[in-house]
This record gives sequence, C-alpha cells and structure tokens, in this order.
Amino acid sequence: MLKSRIIFFFALVGAAMLAIGYSDTRAGFTILYSLLILLAFCALSVILAPGVLKVEEKMAASIAFKGEPVSYTLTIHNRGPLLYPGVACHFHNAGLMTMEGSLFGGCQPFRGHSREFVVSFPYRGIYTVGLEKITVTDMFGLFTRTIGGGNALTLTVYPEREDGFALSLRNDPQDASFHQDIFNEDYSTIADLRKYTPADSLRKIHWKLSAKRGELIAKNFQSFEPDKTILLLDTLKIDLPARPKAELEDKMVAYIASSIEFCARSKIPTSLIYGQPGLDETTIDPNGEVDSFYPLLAGLNFDRAVSCVHLVSRLPGGYSLIAYLSKIDDEIAAALKEAVSFDHKLIIYLFSSATQPENPQQTYLLESLRTLGVSVNLVVAGKPDTAAHSPDEEGGAA
Repeated sequence: MLKSRIIFFFALVGAAMLAIGYSDTRAGFTILYSLLILLAFCALSVILAPGVLKVEEKMAASIAFKGEPVSYTLTIHNRGPLLYPGVACHFHNAGLMTMEGSLFGGCQPFRGHSREFVVSFPYRGIYTVGLEKITVTDMFGLFTRTIGGGNALTLTVYPEREDGFALSLRNDPQDASFHQDIFNEDYSTIADLRKYTPADSLRKIHWKLSAKRGELIAKNFQSFEPDKTILLLDTLKIDLPARPKAELEDKMVAYIASSIEFCARSKIPTSLIYGQPGLDETTIDPNGEVDSFYPLLAGLNFDRAVSCVHLVSRLPGGYSLIAYLSKIDDEIAAALKEAVSFDHKLIIYLFSSATQPENPQQTYLLESLRTLGVSVNLVVAGKPDTAAHSPDEEGGAA
C-alpha cells in the first residue's frame, strides 16, 4: 500500500513538472489529468465499497462442546463492476478461537466468493462468531476502507466435566450412612422391630432375632434429615489477560459441572449459588439431567466486584459448603471461618493460573483455615496435574 502511494506520488510530480516545464505541454497535461482521474477513480471505488459488497454468514450449529469443531461459511458478493484485489477479513474473538480455512485473496466484479472455515473454542462461554470488519483495497493499491461485518452469529460452548473428579464431603457417621442409602436412614441406630415383608431389603433383616423367633424380623432404622449441600461459585472478576482469564474460568466451571453430576448421581439435595442467594441460585434435581445445567454454566459471567462468600456464609440451617474461589483475602477468609464456627462443613477449591505469582497472604489464610478442619484443594489452570492436596484433605480431583 505505501509503495503504491509513493510510486503514484512521484508519477504525479513528474507529470506536473513535464506539463509546466516544457513549451509543448499537451503530453504533460494529458498524463497529469490522467493520473488525477485515476486518483479520483480509486477514491470513488473504496467510497462505494460498502454499497457494492454484501456479506452473508452461516454456521452449521449454534451449540457445541468446548473443542468441538463447527462449520462456518462466509460469502462476500461483489455486486459492482469494480475489482477489489485486496480483501482482509477480521473476525470476532480471533484471539480465543481456532479457525481453519483459506482466506480471501480478492473479489472479482459481479461474483460471489465463498469460504468455509472450521471454528472451535477451547473454553466454555457464549461467543460472537463471524466477520467483525473487512478492509478493502482499490485495484491500484492507493486507498483502503474498513467496512463493518454482517449480522454476527452466536455460538454457545458448553463446558466439559473434569476427568476423574470425585467430590467427598467431610466424613462422619451421618454422611456415610446417607451416601449409602437414598431413604435417609441411619443404619447405626435401630428405631424399632417388626415383621419382615417382601418389600423390605435384605439388609433390614435382624438375623439373630429371626433365628430365635423362628420368623423373619425386620429392623426399622432411625431416619434423619441430611444436611443440605451448597455449591458456591464465586464469580468475582478475575484480573488476568483474555486467554489466561478464560482458561481459569473454564477450569472453575468444569469443576462445578463435575460436582453437579456427582451430587445428582449420589442423590444429594444440592443448591448451586453463583451470586446473590435467592436470585443467582438454582436447585439440582437428583432425578434430573445434568445436561440441563450446561446453558447456565456456559453463560456464567465472572464480573462481580465483591465476593459473594460473605452472603452465603450467613444462610440459616446446617449445610455443607463447597466453595470454588479464584481469590481469598482477609474478608473472604473471615466469612468462611464464620461458616465453620456455625458448624457448617466446608470444602474449598482455590483456583489460580500458571501465569500468576505465588501469594504469601493467600497461603497464610489457607493454613489458618486448615487448622480449623477445612479441606483445601489447590487447582492450577493450564497444568496437567492441577490438583495439589494437603495431607489432611478429604476431597478433590482423583
């Protein structure tokens, strides 16, 4: 572009000198006027480009799992008689997505030019896919103009679950019995005895007493109301560059997806809170499909200015709190200690990026929580072995 302009400038100066410096000026003025007309023609061609070039975009699917390829087709129609040899396409989210396919070289007159690309995203989220803008160049390379893209398309990228994940709540007799029986019966405590019926499980038979009486006697176990489990995703704003930020958020959401699947499979009454309790909250149906949470998890925004931990720690009733955090400071640690003081069970997953330096203050706060019996799991996004467990931990990624 710059080279073409320099050549044209010297040609224009040379034609002007030829027209003015010689007695026969017809040839000089002819060249000068021709160059001026050419300059006007090139300028007019880029001015008319927005009305001449029409963009069409299509995408094979609007939903995909992270890393799953999706076909995207871009068509540019040149409805005018002008040639645009240089067409540079700029796409939305080019820094995050993977895009395979050949780019445009130019647009010939009265023709449509199509290119098919394969796009994929390595992280969950709701992304704008398509042409953000086009930069066109006239046929002599003197002028450029940027044109806005067409109607942008939206691709929802679902998260994946963390491989080998197993969520273990703090072990006590009630928890152990609960995870073994969906009827919330404590097998360590017998409430009364009665005659056995065919509908009873064999584990309820009191074999010694049945042998003495000569008939099958069944045990009624003491029932209990299990503690509610709360999955707390702290959607605090993460101050990192675009790619490490997306990678860290994606790792947190993958752990949440795995925890939802674990709680549903284990028939644990669970709530997911990702902001203001009661507003940014949903209940996990043990009989429901885990996939129903994918649209919610894909669209979660990590944009809170203040942590929501201190709100959840004041919820009434007994519960097991599993907190997924990207940061811990004095205020957050105080709120978590308050939850422990009310005899709430607490598991922490603290996520960080490999690009972040070590934080001695966070290390100190985590140690103070461990001394209270809190299970702490450290997860570093971007590393193959992301879970680093302390010896006293009881939960984490297997």
